[in-house]
Amino acid sequence: MPLLRRVFRNLLDADNYYKSIQPLFFCTQILGLTSYVVSTNKSGVKSLTMSALSHIVALVQLVGFAYSSAYVVYFNATYIGQFLNTDITNGGEKSIVLASGATAVVVLITNFVRRRRLLWVLEYFPRIDKSFQRIGICWNYTKVLHCILSKIVFMICVLSIAFGIYVCCWRRLDVYPPLPIIFMSLNQQIGIYFTILLFSFVMLSTRVRMQALNKVLNFGEASDRRSQGHPQLTSVSFRLI
Repeated sequence: MPLLRRVFRNLLDADNYYKSIQPLFFCTQILGLTSYVVSTNKSGVKSLTMSALSHIVALVQLVGFAYSSAYVVYFNATYIGQFLNTDITNGGEKSIVLASGATAVVVLITNFVRRRRLLWVLEYFPRIDKSFQRIGICWNYTKVLHCILSKIVFMICVLSIAFGIYVCCWRRLDVYPPLPIIFMSLNQQIGIYFTILLFSFVMLSTRVRMQALNKVLNFGEASDRRSQGHPQLTSVSFRLI
């Protein structure tokens, strides 16, 4: 039990910024949303580095989408076509599937082309944290890790329930969509979920640091007014959306 407790403590505790974001970028790298992962050098220092695995994942994704799109066009395979097989329904859903697949490919390529911009933003957060540490503000990275893990677990549960409902409906209706359509649909849904999670993490990280900076500025303004002998203090704050 002590060994198991120590293992869980090491997994669920984060003493630095990079360890707290490691689960998130492990998932986004596997899905091809980002092309870097948290790594540790010989000195034990963690950082975000470009991963060769992300190029393989991107290639597999592109091949999968190309094959699925060709399958949909050649075999007229659609979801609605399993129930209502008309030219209008097949053409409409075929256009939707191909457009969504093309959008996913464009997003995937864009992520690789502009990956250094996001990397610059993510690497700037620990620099800001070091500046805050000089004035006595320290961050609880364990809470950040727990927040990320809880959201990942929640998304996995939602996707598992949704996929279970799909399978039950397919079995009840005796309709089984082909694997290329399942691949495109699941890949897009999972990619959307984790893209939203990544975006919310960046926005949350920016917001809490701006709020901390606002409190420091308010405290400094209050101290200046005390030193100038003003008994009444007015606090200045702004709302972040």
